Amino acid sequence: MMGTANEFIRRSLRDDRSTGNIDIMGSDGDVRNIERVIKEAFTKRELKAMCKQNGVEVLVEMLTGNRPGSYTRKQEGIFTPVIRIKRNARDDQIVHEFIHHLRSVDDERKGIVRTSYPTDADGKLIVSEKYFRNINDIKNVEESATTAETTARRFSVSGQSGYYSKICGFDPRVAYEYDRRLMTGSRNVEMSNNLRGEKAVAAVIDKYERTMISNAHIYPEEIKGRTAVESWNWLIDAGLVEPDDKNEKNSNV
Repeated sequence: MMGTANEFIRRSLRDDRSTGNIDIMGSDGDVRNIERVIKEAFTKRELKAMCKQNGVEVLVEMLTGNRPGSYTRKQEGIFTPVIRIKRNARDDQIVHEFIHHLRSVDDERKGIVRTSYPTDADGKLIVSEKYFRNINDIKNVEESATTAETTARRFSVSGQSGYYSKICGFDPRVAYEYDRRLMTGSRNVEMSNNLRGEKAVAAVIDKYERTMISNAHIYPEEIKGRTAVESWNWLIDAGLVEPDDKNEKNSNV
């Protein structure tokens, strides 16, 4: 990251009862914006969950290409998860990356709202042959479910997740607004309320399989690949993810 010591600051959202932090590095304006977004989008309990163990580092950078951000989870050689946010990213794009982190570290989550990446009790990625064989399905579910929750938590007037362009035969904006109405229960997307906490999580658990984004072909990008919801059921059958309560009887058939 370029800049002088006066142009960039390091700020931490700390909970005295937690063992980690949400450390944000960027310009003063970038840091204040991210603080505003996550305080609006997540409850105090969720912010505390994000601080578990080593917390998370957030870097605001001039990222190249079309990706507005990325999440690097805890794994061999990486002891603290890292979120990278493109400068001037939309609010919903910021929320998306923090949901990835919350899905990985929040012990109260399971099923479709828990990360599809295999992790141990410390939140560290478990790398195995089975993981590599199913990586496209894991990514498919992770991005699709994260996008569904983002849509519930934050409405964007100026755009939507690029993953909505991965739904075959549907206009991305039409698909996005359908999901927003479905997740929030509002007929008017522009008047719909953003969901937080348990309400946002419950919306994904109850409605994910009816969303448009669950029909996206994200990984691999070819249409011959499974849709996200097909990948979800595939991972359940493979024993790689824990099903929601409402899915358990189907997974045992």
